[in-house]
Amino acid sequence: EESVWTNTDRQQVARAARSLSLALNMDEENQAVRDQNVQLSETLSDSLHQVKNPLQALRTYGKLLQQQIANTSADANSSNYVQDAASKQRRLLELADHMM
Repeated sequence: EESVWTNTDRQQVARAARSLSLALNMDEENQAVRDQNVQLSETLSDSLHQVKNPLQALRTYGKLLQQQIANTSADANSSNYVQDAASKQRRLLELADHMM
């Protein structure tokens, strides 16, 4: 019984099969990377949220401390320290917001 397929036909089919196999593997790898990126993004977002909550609390405490200093006879350095801390806290919140 004679084969309908020539050697050239078999070689072309084998090359096409290898190309399809490579394309499928590349697609699976790309999907895995996309899945990892989604997971990383969600983790980063959660971590930034965990950082922002204490920063917001520090901002509130700083405002309360500024009011208390303004209502007492505290020295100017105390007020400067609180203002400096508030400035740094605002900067950290801006950075966290920018990352989200």
